[in-house]
Amino acid sequence: MKKILTFLAAMGLVSSASITTIACSGNKGNDNKPNPVVPDPETQGFDYGDIGDLFQETDLGQVVVSPELTRPGLGLDTFKKLVQKANELKIDWDLLEVTLSKNKATITVDDSQGKYSGSTVEFTYKVVVEISEAITLANFGSVTSAVAGNESVLLFNAITELEKINSLFHPDASNNGSNDFDIKDNNKTDSFILVAKETGDYIGEIKIFYQIN
Repeated sequence: MKKILTFLAAMGLVSSASITTIACSGNKGNDNKPNPVVPDPETQGFDYGDIGDLFQETDLGQVVVSPELTRPGLGLDTFKKLVQKANELKIDWDLLEVTLSKNKATITVDDSQGKYSGSTVEFTYKVVVEISEAITLANFGSVTSAVAGNESVLLFNAITELEKINSLFHPDASNNGSNDFDIKDNNKTDSFILVAKETGDYIGEIKIFYQIN
């Protein structure tokens, strides 16, 4: 029996020593290997060259944006995403200059860098807002029966009053919005549907309420 116990003990020591040796060997090997360098995906794969050749698609189409406290416009980050998606590129924007206006933008090359070249490229787009998002209070108050029966006057009054009570609604100030909207389904008693034309800053339609005084 003593011989059996001695043999088992010896086996245990050998196994323990073997496990310890393997573990140490693995650590030593890892210490000797250099840590792999992982490229930063945010700085890899940029497309460089003549911007006139890179930006083949310059008409970005209609862009629906959320209503803002000012007139509808296109933010810089949104513009960059649209350009990259339309042209299937990854652009190093730090080396380019972007100028935004209401429905167009330009990209020019920063002369101090050497990765982009070429002349100014102009982009066009049409920024619009869903009218139902801009008008959250759709009851503009009292009108006379004569006004309710005259759609041109009703439209003018509605646009004027809706702008006053909706902070996110900004029709074209030059014509008070009357050239950019139509009326349909006016029942001449308490409601009509305000329809946005393609010429304006809005799309869609919304039911507007009023009261006859």
